Amino acid sequence: MRRTALIVIVVGFLAATAAASAPSAPPPLEHERLPAGALPGVQVRGQFRVPGLGKTRVARRLIVTGSGARRVALLVARGRRIELCYAGVAGRDRTAVFRCLARWDRPPLILLAGAGGNRKPVNHWLSVIGLVRSEVKQVVVQRQWGGDPLLRPRLISWPGFPWKAFGTRPAFRHHFPNIVWAMDASGNPIQDIDLGWVYGPACGEDRRLPSCTPRRRHSGPWSAIRDSLEERQSTFVRRRGGRRAKQVAFDHPVVRQLVAGQAFSFDGVAEWSRCNGRRIGAVLRVQLARPVSFDGEVPVYANDDTDRAAYLEGVARLHVEGATNLDVYVDLNRRRVVHIGPGITLSGPDGREPPPPKVDLQLIGALKPAGGPDSGDCGEYKD
Repeated sequence: MRRTALIVIVVGFLAATAAASAPSAPPPLEHERLPAGALPGVQVRGQFRVPGLGKTRVARRLIVTGSGARRVALLVARGRRIELCYAGVAGRDRTAVFRCLARWDRPPLILLAGAGGNRKPVNHWLSVIGLVRSEVKQVVVQRQWGGDPLLRPRLISWPGFPWKAFGTRPAFRHHFPNIVWAMDASGNPIQDIDLGWVYGPACGEDRRLPSCTPRRRHSGPWSAIRDSLEERQSTFVRRRGGRRAKQVAFDHPVVRQLVAGQAFSFDGVAEWSRCNGRRIGAVLRVQLARPVSFDGEVPVYANDDTDRAAYLEGVARLHVEGATNLDVYVDLNRRRVVHIGPGITLSGPDGREPPPPKVDLQLIGALKPAGGPDSGDCGEYKD
């Protein structure tokens, strides 16, 4: 993601109900611990790896959808900090590497896709499995063909377990699941995931896939587990950039104040670069589960129209009501948050969007060059 046009409206957040004096910084986010006792589901055996714990032979299976080569199962385990770890297995596979929730992970929806086909150059079928938090009352699945009815899979819950599981049966080409929404009790979307990144075959011309050798072309059925949010990220973000950006972002007291006490999700992490191509850092796009209001000072980012500096930075006083999303710009070279602003409004299955937040902005002082020298032509990215 290269530098965007000057952002006029910038969102900064402190609780609207706070006293006139500056509030104390909210506590750091901690890992969410699963309740004590046995995890729900059926115990299964295999060769599994849990981050921080290493190899294990057992896990818990919550749900299964499909059968035979199109069988997809959702597994859960506890991590080193007693946090939720999850994985999917497809077909006859009994191996999996679990993913564990980090201290900044509070997603309303966790989603995996099962993909497969009769031969490796083609993806013939797709299904989804996932978990949702207690505040999610309904999951809605839209398929590729507009004439298909929306799917509303049943949510399966267990006493004392803070997550509910769901799954959809395998669907075939042109009827693949397309977008999945998590809806609250009022029917408002609080997270969506686009599945367009998981449609690919097992081999092909995409550099992320192995080439389709004659042996692969003539091999039998295949199946795999895919994560749409993971697939869409760049190599830099997947390897270390995304985690570093989240660490810096959630060390900022304003960001912690914004997300305190509620679920929130990331609509990906985008790279942020100078006009000369050198990387500045990353942009986090955050969707909140419920609207919040704030009043306080925040960092401000803007383009440098002279193309001599990476960007301009400053401070703004913001009063915001009804904010549901934001973009957080992180300069990884300086290890600091340099911008907090409104993000993309989330629309639901019916296409409706919530009303935009009410924003009152006042810049404090002048913007100053920051981020180091820059050169090149960014004119195509400016309005």
